[in-house]
Amino acid sequence: MKGPGNKTGAFLYVLLSCPCPGVFAHWRKSGATQANISMTNTIAIGLALIIIGFFIIDFSFFDSSILVFLGRKMFALTEYLAFWR
Repeated sequence: MKGPGNKTGAFLYVLLSCPCPGVFAHWRKSGATQANISMTNTIAIGLALIIIGFFIIDFSFFDSSILVFLGRKMFALTEYLAFWR
């Protein structure tokens, strides 16, 4: 099995070469590559609505505790990465 030529295409290569049917099956059938798959306005709007919905649910039901938790974990991750720099 031949892999991608660069590291940036590795994730996409794994998804497209997965034998399981699913979300990416139509990309495999169409011969999609990293060069011809792009983010459309529909995808961007959908992702924005999902993120905004997450914020609304967190503020409404959980008093922003999930965002505080994620913020602390992100801070810990940046401190960890700064150590290895």
